[in-house]
Amino acid sequence: MLNFLTATSLDLQNADELQANQRGEITAAQNSRLTASLGFQNGCALLLVFLAFIPLFFIMLIFGGEFVSSKQALPALILIVIFLSLLAGVLLRFGGLWTTGKRWRALKRDRENHTIRQGQGQLAFEKGAYLVRAAGRDLLLPTSTNAGGLKPGATYRFYYLEESGFVLSAEELFPASPAQARSSLLEILANANHFSMEDLELNRNGEITTSQRLRALPHLFFGIVLGAIPLGVGGLILSDNQDFDLLTVLVPAVFVAVFGLIGGFMFFNAVVALLAQAPILVEGVGQKQKRTSGGRSRNTTYYYVIEGMDFQVKKSAFEALVDGERYRVYALPRVKRLLTIEPL
Repeated sequence: MLNFLTATSLDLQNADELQANQRGEITAAQNSRLTASLGFQNGCALLLVFLAFIPLFFIMLIFGGEFVSSKQALPALILIVIFLSLLAGVLLRFGGLWTTGKRWRALKRDRENHTIRQGQGQLAFEKGAYLVRAAGRDLLLPTSTNAGGLKPGATYRFYYLEESGFVLSAEELFPASPAQARSSLLEILANANHFSMEDLELNRNGEITTSQRLRALPHLFFGIVLGAIPLGVGGLILSDNQDFDLLTVLVPAVFVAVFGLIGGFMFFNAVVALLAQAPILVEGVGQKQKRTSGGRSRNTTYYYVIEGMDFQVKKSAFEALVDGERYRVYALPRVKRLLTIEPL
């Protein structure tokens, strides 16, 4: 049976919590979980972004006035465009802060009034997060990164908070068979990774669709860029130097050679993937992996790891995978772009 619990998750079918909710009570553990779900990651961090924007606004206002008064139209226009872009980003962030504030106030009222309701429904996955569909509405799980022990395809009686819509606990009413659970998880993975059942069937038969081959185009593009830009920069360096010596020639040559080899390797892999007649197949236990690089401007990439092979995916697809289950992955050769995936 599919395991929808991770090492750090809490089981929404915990018997003690379920009994407390049936009595109209919220446990201390549930309260802590609810507070964490709305904590610093959504509220205070967005507030800090908004506060940091205030001095930036006055600085750009001063410089903009200077440019306008000196009739430097182009710098003033560039500054206005940058400012408006930053303002749009802050407003979008502030919208998220406003939503978090509304949920926090609703949660506070739920706690004060003990407004625990119940309804039948099932697990669902939408917009990169697990949620619950019950009582004619979408309910929120305390964490979207795992399903809290709930299995797709099974029907539960959920105990939830009326205003905020947070699920507290669940009681399984109609279990899903292993086949139903796999089928439901497959549907979730297909939606998260943007493939159809027809795509999967073709891959099972050893075929690749034209649209799947085109997923190698980004590798082709970056291969060309990595090869062409160093070549152009190296040519400019050499053309600007009339007196050639060993150091003048060696540095650009090494620069061009290193990046040219990387670009050429990416270009070759992309061409092989574009011309491939059949996908590669990998079977094994699947794990989710996040990798963060960079200092202040940190960049996080997300991977499915199957039998030691990495497949980079979007964050929404990353959340859909269930750790510890066996999967079959079909991917483009050389570039290792995931095409389809199915639970076994």
